[in-house]
Amino acid sequence: MSYCVNCGVELDPTRLVLNCRDGYGVAKTLMDRGIYYEMADSGHVVLIFTCADGSQTVAALTAAMNGLTAEGETQPSDKPETTDQPQATEKPAEKPAQTGDSAQLMLYVAALGAAVVALSTATVVRKRRGN
Repeated sequence: MSYCVNCGVELDPTRLVLNCRDGYGVAKTLMDRGIYYEMADSGHVVLIFTCADGSQTVAALTAAMNGLTAEGETQPSDKPETTDQPQATEKPAEKPAQTGDSAQLMLYVAALGAAVVALSTATVVRKRRGN
């Protein structure tokens, strides 16, 4: 693990924090370019890398940040544009991966309620037979 030299705090190697003047503007520009971030505030954008990310992810992030200013605006670049990269106005070709649990919570709550009713009924019946 790495540590912050100034404060001695352990750093998370999976997080990339961009310090910028307009975090929301940078985040919007990155989203427009197909880069999905974890969090943004007025001065930061946080990106998280996972084991599924590889050199293609880093290349896509690098391309998306090309010409980006601290305010999230683009500035002219001396580099010629490549044709194999998506344009800023294009949407990603594939649907982005969904994260989190997509299970129906109410189904589990209903099953739990049914189990409680069944156990309560069984307990009452058992006590009545015992008396």
